[in-house]
Amino acid sequence: MRGLPKRIEWIDISRGIGIVLVVYGHVLRGLVSGKILSTTNPVWASDYTIYTFHMPLFFVLAGLQVDRSISKGRAPFLTNKLRTIAYPYILWSLFQGTVQLLSHGFLNSPRSPWSLATILWRPIAQFWFLYVLFLCHLLAFVTRARRPLLILMIIGSFVCAPLIANGVPDAWMVPAALTHWFVFYALGILLSRFVLGWKPRTTILISSTAVAAVTFASFSHFGRILSRSNPDTPASWPASIAGIVLVICLSHLLLETRAWLATWGGVLGRASLTIYIFHVLAAAGMRIELDKLQVMQWPVQLVLGTVVGVGAPLLLHLLLERSNLLAPLGLGAPAKTQSTRRVITN
Repeated sequence: MRGLPKRIEWIDISRGIGIVLVVYGHVLRGLVSGKILSTTNPVWASDYTIYTFHMPLFFVLAGLQVDRSISKGRAPFLTNKLRTIAYPYILWSLFQGTVQLLSHGFLNSPRSPWSLATILWRPIAQFWFLYVLFLCHLLAFVTRARRPLLILMIIGSFVCAPLIANGVPDAWMVPAALTHWFVFYALGILLSRFVLGWKPRTTILISSTAVAAVTFASFSHFGRILSRSNPDTPASWPASIAGIVLVICLSHLLLETRAWLATWGGVLGRASLTIYIFHVLAAAGMRIELDKLQVMQWPVQLVLGTVVGVGAPLLLHLLLERSNLLAPLGLGAPAKTQSTRRVITN
């Protein structure tokens, strides 16, 4: 496909960093729900720190590229989102749900058959991200990503946030989630020209990364207190934004100074959709095997669960890529455009 812009390397690296944190966070929470790790353990503090920004990061990165995608036409924009988000959401929700039904006796939270019948309005497990992201893209499609409308919607989300923080009925869970996550998606759109046009020198990157790290640590500390350890409230938004800025600065810095780390970060970023979809099954399988071997030490479970949760889906992605099966399975672009298209959300 001629005329398609080249991949933006630092965005791939940011996704790579983000997906590793996603896997770590889910493994950590799995150890707590499985009563292998106590919430009084100091390592549990990393849960709030990570959850303030690792999923907001993906919504911001998706928003950064909306203007470019929608400029090619609204119909192609919507078609692309149906193919790259809605299709893998349905396909792999059904797959994982079926596997979990068949593994009923081994799970912390067993799946019911009814959960598979309701995925069109009630996403299961980690697939909430694809569901809500698709709704964000639908809003961008309807509003044509016009700035005044996006700003009004962000203000509306901020006003509604205190009500959502107090809990909502199950029927309102998806609208509540959309209200929260659309803020970060819209910020990505609003700031896209500045962020995508930022070409800092190495000295600026070093100082920017240091300032972002200190700012994030401070905002995370006070955000934990003000939000009562709830990363999904406006009190945590400053930490969310600071964490996203830190990852962006770090991604640029790795690209300039650590080529091998940047390369691996890019590989993980390009495979991030596959890792996101399969990491739960991979990490759960690792935990089941460790339980059979009676290896119950939480550091071993945490490290091996994260490594396998990232590594196994990555290996699968590379094998599918070599076999030109990524596109048919909703995990990537067709082979002829693979080098110039996004693997996880344009």
